[in-house]
Amino acid sequence: MKYRSRSLIIACALLGLSAGPQKASAQQIFACVNQNGGLSVVAPSASCPQNSTKISWNSIGPAGPTGATGPQGATGPTGPAGPPGPSGSVGPTGPVGPVGPIGPQGPAGGQLAFSEYSCSSDANTSTVKMNNPLSFAFTGNTGGAGVAGNSTVPFTSFLLQPGLYQFTFNTKASYNSNSNVVPTGQVTIVGYTGFNAPFSFILTGQETNGTFSRLAAGNGSPLWRVTSQNQSLTFLPLTLDTPIATASFVDCTVLITQLQ
Repeated sequence: MKYRSRSLIIACALLGLSAGPQKASAQQIFACVNQNGGLSVVAPSASCPQNSTKISWNSIGPAGPTGATGPQGATGPTGPAGPPGPSGSVGPTGPVGPVGPIGPQGPAGGQLAFSEYSCSSDANTSTVKMNNPLSFAFTGNTGGAGVAGNSTVPFTSFLLQPGLYQFTFNTKASYNSNSNVVPTGQVTIVGYTGFNAPFSFILTGQETNGTFSRLAAGNGSPLWRVTSQNQSLTFLPLTLDTPIATASFVDCTVLITQLQ
């Protein structure tokens, strides 16, 4: 009987050696067996002493065969109602109904924003040559989100966004020539986009002042609809009368109001 136990232990040891090194798991048992067949259980990470061999075997055997099918159980209770199904497709459009009565008149539209600018003749001087743009600076008078920026540093071009605008322009001006010739004729302030001139202001009411000057005044409130993003707009003094070389502007302002 002792011989059979020793043979069984040695067989288990040989089986463990033939399996090779394995990672420890919760279903394996590790042991050291010596040359006399003595067996001692050790931790998975423990090393066996000299003249001993480390073996392991599964603590759970292989699964048994599937059992026979049991009898059918009783019918369970009815389950809860399922969620609603998806909505059906939209039906065809019905016929057009009759025209309703005309509603009352709505309130008058108002301005969305406005900004006022003073126009100096030039950024550094009091006069401007014909066909050169006027320069402007923000006066601080504004409403809503403002229009065209609030720079107090003189600039010559406004940048406008799409909308309907009104330009209220007022100025007094004197004309000068480059020779001993009394400047005569008229000057027109043109709103210029780089491609066309959507509006203009004619300076009229000239009066003689000294030998080489003419005084004039101009005002107006034209409308212009902007359709492009970052639309540039300059104000150019133009004339067809060659004796007029430069113009000086006094009490010159433009109020830009966005209506739509």
